[in-house]
Parts: sequence; C-alpha cells; structure tokens
Amino acid sequence: MSIIKLNDVVSLCSGFGQILFALKNANVDIDTFYYSEVNKYANKFLIQNIDNYQNINEIGDIFGIDISKYNYLQDDIQLLSVLIPRSFYKNNKMQDFLLKVSTWIKLNPDNIIFETIPEILTKYKNILGQIKELAFGYNILVTKYISKDYGLPQNRERVHIILTKREFKYPDKYFSDLSMCDLFEEKTNKKYSVNKTTLNRLSKKSVLGELKPYVTTEFSKMEIVNWDETFNKDKLSYAIFDFGKGKRSAYYQLYNPQSIAPTLDADNIIKVIDYDFTDSKVKSIILATLPPKHKLFNILEKTNVRRLTPREYFNLQGFSIFDFDFNGISDTQLYNMVEGSQDANILSKIFKKIFCE
Repeated sequence: MSIIKLNDVVSLCSGFGQILFALKNANVDIDTFYYSEVNKYANKFLIQNIDNYQNINEIGDIFGIDISKYNYLQDDIQLLSVLIPRSFYKNNKMQDFLLKVSTWIKLNPDNIIFETIPEILTKYKNILGQIKELAFGYNILVTKYISKDYGLPQNRERVHIILTKREFKYPDKYFSDLSMCDLFEEKTNKKYSVNKTTLNRLSKKSVLGELKPYVTTEFSKMEIVNWDETFNKDKLSYAIFDFGKGKRSAYYQLYNPQSIAPTLDADNIIKVIDYDFTDSKVKSIILATLPPKHKLFNILEKTNVRRLTPREYFNLQGFSIFDFDFNGISDTQLYNMVEGSQDANILSKIFKKIFCE
C-alpha cells in the first residue's frame, strides 16, 4: 500500500502520541504533528519517539492554549484528534474543554475524532449533544466499540465520535484468533517477578481454604460453567476462586491467557501466574487481577508470580509493531500512560477508511 501524505494533524490530550502511531500503522504520513499534553513523562516519550512535532501547550495547561497563534492552520488541518479523559467529567472541566475544542473546530479541520468513555451515551449524554452542536457542516458517526471485536485481545470499551466532511462507514467487526498470550514477551526481567524468599515468607501467612474453581465466560453476567469446559476465545474467560470461609470469603479472578485480557488498569496491574492445575484440563499461564488491598502472592503457594511488563501493556493496546524508546521513564509512568491511551488497532482501521479509500 502506498503512503498517504497529510499536511497537519492536531491532537488535544495527546497522551504519548498514540494517534500518530495509529496513522503510521495505516501508512499515513504527516508534515507536522501539533500536540497538547500536560503529563511531563508523556511529553518525554513523544520527544524520544517521534519527529516533526510541535508542542502547542507550552505552559502545561490544556485550557491555556492561545489558539490565535495557530490561525495559519485555517483550512490546513486534515485531522483533529480529541481524547476526553474520564477525569474531565468528574472534575467539572468539561465546559471549559469543549469551549477550547470549539475554537479548533472553527479552523475547519477536514476530520475530527473524539474518543471517550461509554458513559457519554447515558450519564453524560448532554455532553454528546453539545459536541453534535459544534459539528455544523460535518457528517456525524457515534459508535461504541470493544477492542476484542476488532482483532485486539482486550475487553476495552470506548466510544468514538467521528465528524467528517465525507461519507464514512465505521470499520466492520471481525474475529481474530489472537490471544493475549500471543503478545507476551518471550523473556522478562527478573524485576517483574516476586522472588522465592518473599513468596515463601508470605505463603506461610496464607489462609488457604478449600480450592473451589469456577469458570465464567461472560464478564458482566458472571455465568457459571464447568471448569473443564473449553475457554471461549471470543469472550473474556476467567476463573473465580474462593480462598476464604463464610462471610470473609475473598474472590480472585484468574484470566485465561488463551482468551482476551480485561481492560488495562494502571491502578490494578495484571499479574501473570505460572500455575499447574493438575485436576483440570487447564495447564497454562493464567492472568489475575485482584480487588484493591489484596496481594496475589498471599494466597498462592509455590508459584512464579510476575506482573505484565510495560511492553506487554503497549502490545495489548495495539502498539506491538513499534520499537519504542522507554529510556528514562519509569515503569509506573509507562503503565499510567498506556492504560489511558487509545486502541491503535481500531484507530488505524478508521484512518485507512478515511484517508486511503
């Protein structure tokens, strides 16, 4: 496929520049990437990994951008990307943010794509109405998507609001046999593993109740099925274990790596467990996420426990083809950046339909 050349792309709440990488994955090149991002680690990542960029947010405040400095971009912006963070809804920042977005829309970009949380269709549907009011002269498409429906093994659910001056149809869903374990690194640094001394010390404090494995194939309905039943690859399959007694029971979710990952969350980092279920047909690496204030290695004995690496988090967001420079950025900051990013896989499919068809 030949490379398509765009003039300028503007990205508000840019994160680490995921829009740019999705464009590259769609064989779309640009002259200049104008971005606005207040996170200093995301800015460092951008500087280390992209060329032809210009920071339009020098003072570190999304609401302080002087739009008049960029009036020369009138009729030259071919894509305006807007990521609306969850925090904006909770911190009463939305009205100021939409006012800033409206000034960019007045520069008449050819295409505008918003990504935000599913609650904009229900709890915050008034915000969706305000965005539509800004979209005079554009065709509007609002779509809720789940990453697993478009080839990426993750249960991430978000909403795209696409404003375009051309006819546009959202990419078709398709099934992929890609599993999350296909995106794991072959070798990982020992720092991601819990050492044996710590495991032995903590396991002595464990209260191991009767092991009662149950399997559910639907994340929301908690439907119980037989443990021996084959995991369904196109759903979020996981086991629930009861390690407690009576009212103090604690439930832990262990995810099948041959299925899809839960939504990535930097506050509750997914762990990988090497555990041999001798009484079942499942003998493989299992993923686990735990409720807050629980430690995985308190309830499992003689296991190799490690967390997913930042590289694996990026892979599960659709960035597996890129060789990023993480130098000078801590794992904690990398986890935080990528869990709030966009799905590069579905974005690249959208950009192919907009710019290449």
